[in-house]
Amino acid sequence: AKNNFERTEEKFKLGQVTSIEFRQAQLNLLSAELNRNQAKYDAKLAEIIVLQLSGELLNVKI
Repeated sequence: AKNNFERTEEKFKLGQVTSIEFRQAQLNLLSAELNRNQAKYDAKLAEIIVLQLSGELLNVKI
């Protein structure tokens, strides 16, 4: 996604793509980054749940 955005950005600077196409490339990049971050969050949450269920993670109130 990042490579695609960078190519589109270069083409935009050269006048080879429209501002709408450039904005769409930006949105596509942001969407890909959001999806990646959501997947990382979901994986970490699943890891924490496994630790809780296995008793390896203590419930400590601060």
